Amino acid sequence: MLDYENIFAGKESFSASAVAEILKVSPLETTNFVFNDASVLTSLTTKGQFCVVDVNDQYILRFPKNNNLKDKNNISLEDLRSESKVTNAIFPFIKSTRISKVSLVEGEYPFAIHEKIKGTELTKSDYDALPKDKKILFATELATFLAELHSIPLNEVHIEDKRHLDPMKQDKQQIREILRQYGISLHPHNNSEDDLVCCHNDIHPGNIGVDLSNNVNILQGVFDFGISGVNTRTADFYKIYDFDKNLCQNVINHYNQISEKKVNISDVENQFLCWCALNIQLAEGKTQQIVDAMEKKLALYTQHKNNHKNIECNPDKGKISALRGITLPSQASNIRESSTKQYRHVIDIKKLGRGNF
Repeated sequence: MLDYENIFAGKESFSASAVAEILKVSPLETTNFVFNDASVLTSLTTKGQFCVVDVNDQYILRFPKNNNLKDKNNISLEDLRSESKVTNAIFPFIKSTRISKVSLVEGEYPFAIHEKIKGTELTKSDYDALPKDKKILFATELATFLAELHSIPLNEVHIEDKRHLDPMKQDKQQIREILRQYGISLHPHNNSEDDLVCCHNDIHPGNIGVDLSNNVNILQGVFDFGISGVNTRTADFYKIYDFDKNLCQNVINHYNQISEKKVNISDVENQFLCWCALNIQLAEGKTQQIVDAMEKKLALYTQHKNNHKNIECNPDKGKISALRGITLPSQASNIRESSTKQYRHVIDIKKLGRGNF
């Protein structure tokens, strides 16, 4: 089995024939793409699950680090297969922005070819510096894409059910107990669990391309559909909420004007809170950095609610500033393997490993 990480690490560029030799394919081609020695290949990163290579500033190659096809639990390869299926299924329905169709090259050494989405990643500081009109434009573009995605007829795309990725599907008693330790309670639940749509399931600034100098289209495209599938529509909002609460509210405001079904900010907040608690639950006693990051998010949430005098929590449970000394309930660190195996599989490896806080 090839070790892609060692092959690509430390190399800024290399010829297509070198990659062809690495992959034991000659020429390196698919039905849509042909690379030759005139191609310029640049190694972008070896972090996370994939080694990522840019080709001619037109295509992105992603090589799964775990490329053993005989391994039935090959997470990276299954993500690529799922992403290829989803992007090709939804591509005809998305008109408002670009999405990258993914071609998977199977074989002994599999890899995926993506059409490159131009643009840069949106940082919090860059977003905060945007004038109000551009913030509204960006929220409108993001809402339009989500409304378009969510309106795709499920009977026409036949994509996988990913409701298990919804943080609200977890053990509510354990989650509520963790949140109680932080003086927080969930809002009354409004959203119907039967309101299922085609979801991206990982919408955050790291998975979109933007051009902040553009006065017409700030949103340049959306990518990373590796865990996309059928889910409740609010699952595409709580990571936007995590990035910036006002952006999320603006996205929801426009979404509710153009979508047949509405989204409630309280349901999005519930998912955000459950996501934080779930991360704490899975990381407790294992990864203190993750616990610290989620505690900070909960502290900021509580501070925001207190400042706006619209809070649903128990103030007599202690101040957030004293949370460092709190010991979580024993059940929070003794999770039943049967009920959390798939979530540890997804969150520890796919989410937390990206440092996406």
